[in-house]
Order: sequence, then structure tokens, then C-alpha cells
Amino acid sequence: MTTGAQGIVFAAGGAGVLSSAEQEAVRRIGQVPPNSRPVLMMSSRVGNGRVIPRQEYDELGMVPADNLNPQEARVLLMMALTRTKVPHGLRRIFAEY
Repeated sequence: MTTGAQGIVFAAGGAGVLSSAEQEAVRRIGQVPPNSRPVLMMSSRVGNGRVIPRQEYDELGMVPADNLNPQEARVLLMMALTRTKVPHGLRRIFAEY
């Protein structure tokens, strides 16, 4: 897990599947008031592949990093947060770049 200015990138296993410890961290972050909650990003630490949206993570407001590794996702997230903090806006940026 890496943190940016207002976001957290989870370096999950294949296809962005979170471990039980990471899922617990997401649940705790979900209890934070929405206006002070960091953006949560899912990425994969495996060699290649995509992290696509999953309903269970979409409901938590997590943004998939698609084919970016955690380091690339963190850099793009920091730049994207200068434009928007809204999950659907971030999803659009990650889909485009």
C-alpha cells in the first residue's frame, strides 16, 4: 500500500483482489466521513494484467488502476487529484491515460 497526497493505492494480488487485512483497512477507511476520506485505488503487483471494476469495490468507492502498476497508479492519482476527487471523474482519467 502506498499513499499519495489524498489517496491510497493498494498493491493487491492478481486482478486487484485484496487480502483480508487490506479488506479490513478498506472497511475502516469507509467509516471515515466522506469529505475527509482518501481516494482508494486498486492496482496489481503482479507482472502484467488489468485491474477492472468490481461491484464490491465500486460500492466502497475504490477506483481500479487498469493496467498500471502501483507506482504508476500513484503518480497518475497524484496528478488526477489536482483536477477531481470524485470517483467517477478519477475512473474516467484512469480509463483515458
